[in-house]
Amino acid sequence: MTKDSSRKQSVSSLAELCLKSSLKYLESFKIWDERLNTFLPEDICTALISKKLSSGHCDDEFVSTYLADVKTSRITKVHMSGARITDLGLEFISRHPLREVDISYCEVSEKTLVSLAKCRNTLTSLKMIHCRQITEFKELRHLIGLKSLDVSDTWLDDRNGTRCFADLVNLRMLNLSGTEIVSLDPLNTLAMLTSLDLSLCREIESIKPLENIRGSLQWLSLYNCRKLFSSNQTLLESLGNLTKLQHLDLSKHDPDEIVEMEGFLNCSAVLVNRQFLERLLPSLPNLDWLDLSGNAKFSYRDFDLFNQYRSKMLRFLGLFGTEMCLFHEIPADEVSGRRNMKQVTFSVSIYHKRPEFLVRALQDLFNFLSTDGDDGFSPKFVCNVVLGAMESRPKDKRVQLAGSASLYHLSRDEDGNVNLSEELKRRIIEVIIGAMDYHVAEEQLQKNCCLTLCNFRIPSDLPSDFRKIVEVLLRTATIHKPDLIQRIAIGICNMVVCQTTSEVGIWEIQDSPKIVVGRDLKGVEELGGVMEGCWSALWNMTDETPENCALFIVHGGLELFRKCHERMSDRRDLVRNMLGLMGNVAEVAGLRPKLMPFVHVFYELLLTEGELEVTYNAGGIVSHLAFDGVNNWTSHTVSRTQALQRLAETVDKWDIETARQMSYRSFAPILKLISGCDTPEIHYWATWALANLCNVEPEKYCKLVTDEGGVELLQDLHCSPRTSQRVRELADQTLRRCRLHAGND
Repeated sequence: MTKDSSRKQSVSSLAELCLKSSLKYLESFKIWDERLNTFLPEDICTALISKKLSSGHCDDEFVSTYLADVKTSRITKVHMSGARITDLGLEFISRHPLREVDISYCEVSEKTLVSLAKCRNTLTSLKMIHCRQITEFKELRHLIGLKSLDVSDTWLDDRNGTRCFADLVNLRMLNLSGTEIVSLDPLNTLAMLTSLDLSLCREIESIKPLENIRGSLQWLSLYNCRKLFSSNQTLLESLGNLTKLQHLDLSKHDPDEIVEMEGFLNCSAVLVNRQFLERLLPSLPNLDWLDLSGNAKFSYRDFDLFNQYRSKMLRFLGLFGTEMCLFHEIPADEVSGRRNMKQVTFSVSIYHKRPEFLVRALQDLFNFLSTDGDDGFSPKFVCNVVLGAMESRPKDKRVQLAGSASLYHLSRDEDGNVNLSEELKRRIIEVIIGAMDYHVAEEQLQKNCCLTLCNFRIPSDLPSDFRKIVEVLLRTATIHKPDLIQRIAIGICNMVVCQTTSEVGIWEIQDSPKIVVGRDLKGVEELGGVMEGCWSALWNMTDETPENCALFIVHGGLELFRKCHERMSDRRDLVRNMLGLMGNVAEVAGLRPKLMPFVHVFYELLLTEGELEVTYNAGGIVSHLAFDGVNNWTSHTVSRTQALQRLAETVDKWDIETARQMSYRSFAPILKLISGCDTPEIHYWATWALANLCNVEPEKYCKLVTDEGGVELLQDLHCSPRTSQRVRELADQTLRRCRLHAGND
């Protein structure tokens, strides 16, 4: 027995269903080579890579199985950022005519560059961010068809490969952010280069070589180029010659400074002042995006320079971390800063690659939400902004902490998140679960995420990966001591398990007892609420699932029952939940002998005054143990006769009109007690159970009795000469209820 309710389903597209079915089909084969006449088109290969990435199983074995043979698969776009792939896997993939490759954060070496050279005639885009095992980049010279190259945060420097850029004459976009390069001379032949990212290249002292490509360069980022900023006159001269620039980033934040952002400008020289603007703005007539965040100080009157030298407003002006963002009438369509909700949300959306700015902007956003509300911005819009930030930096606990605090406020709605779409709700929960999973040790983050989950309908708002959700929640409840976190985690887990039993499988039960079995039970009385939730989840997971009941015993469940009963027998809700689970175990014939050592406990609980649910569950356990007959009653502390006598005395005290706190999905275990034996006391408990349930919830339970053959069984019992008067009355009461219900239908 357990709780039950209908679950609202989301509708998947036909394409999603086809892909899901195809992937399931593919993964069902252990030896792919034996599958004949099967070809994997590109969309299937792409979906397969995406799924393996999300599960953490995108590795060499996967590649060799599905993507190594160009006769059975085809792929041109390989996005494997963060995959567990090596040079061997890339050698297999490079057999395909690749056009786009993203191997960022993969543990590959320069051998991969040799493999990719086989795609020199097709490869146009290559991302290899943070590929720190590559120490030589000269093999890049063979990839002459590249139009986009990202080698940011690698060991690239002037000695190990920058000269190769001279051969990459087709490059349009080049990202050298966070590398150790000093000289830009190798770039002066890239006549088609339109976009160049030099952010965090702190050793560059001059950008003069870029003057040779001034006819094409439109996008330039110089964020945190320390040495370059120290010689502003030289920098101004070079920038003045880059007349085609539309996007220019001169922002700065020094992580070595142990100061707050506001104090930063007072202890560190800034690059941009009035004199700088007077020389820069006339030279760049096409400029529409200018970021000066953390690196400027000028007066409100100096904004006139933008109107003086420009025919129209800038599309964007970055003033985050400066006092100027607080000014009114800033000459730009969008401004990054901290003055209002508009500035803050825009800052969050554009600074994904700058954690210092991003964390502060998220903190400002939280302050706005917790004090002034959404300031006219739709929750959907702000949610998307926050989610984008959290998804961009899943490993940064500061970003996840600040973002999760805002999501709590954004998803809190008395009308049930009416302003959020089902898709957006699922996305929020996926990000929240991801943060909990990756930052499991961060207590405040876990608290934020648990509280946010409470704003949703469980399980209808959840994504379909219930197993992952339950796994994360169980681990959170195990690791963190605060009662609030444990109560929420276990409570949500319980609701998921209770209402999605077909999708949450046997495996969860294996870990569930560890929540409490592995805990030091000293002071366990203080954990009563958490323990109650644990037992409730276990009760639901074992309902009509003999395999889970067996796993409960295998994992020390009976010893757990003994300890909890000894120390918390005064907590009636907890005892009720424990007995509910033990009742599920008692319904499994092969497991009943395991319960015989605890007969005295169930026997004593039959005397519990004023607690129908406790005595009812105890009575059900005694009935099932006695069902197996005298020869199988092995208890030496309580005889079968004594137990049955007390059972009858207990049932005599129950009020047939009492509403119940439990729910049945099937009456099969109760009906078997009637059909499989002729013990009056067992029949008494079983017929009282049916009569009570049909009396208090006739619409639900009369139909259940009828559908499962209970009417015929009760009629036979009613007519049997061996049936006691009280049992006959209870059977007759249930039959009348069923006839009345059938007549109403």
